[in-house]
Amino acid sequence: MTENQKKLIKKSWDLIGRDPVDFGILFYNHLFQIAPETKKLFVNDINEQASKLITMLGYIVAKLDTLEEVTIDLKRLAQRHTLYGVKAEMYDYVGKALLWTLAQELDNNWTKEMELSWLELYTQLTQTIMEAIKEQ
Repeated sequence: MTENQKKLIKKSWDLIGRDPVDFGILFYNHLFQIAPETKKLFVNDINEQASKLITMLGYIVAKLDTLEEVTIDLKRLAQRHTLYGVKAEMYDYVGKALLWTLAQELDNNWTKEMELSWLELYTQLTQTIMEAIKEQ
């Protein structure tokens, strides 16, 4: 990931930070729309789940310069998600929902470069998650 990509991710996340719970709810609503089978995996209140999503994304964005520090946490998260019934292929839906939500929330501030930067980040994170799933 380039320094410019990191800068674009941080810039976009700062803009999202104004209303993070709405971002999370928009994300989950879209995820459930494009992958209805995922809805049954969420037994907690959607506001609570949205808050957890925002906390994790904020943590990852804060660690962009030292992503290797996030690896252990991501692997633990992937292992917990597997226990909840999350399948590896569902991470594709999550990525699509994330990019869609970012685009909706950022509207005119969303650029192709931001999209490619977030896609690069999500690809890296997903690779770590897939490794954790294989290790189980």
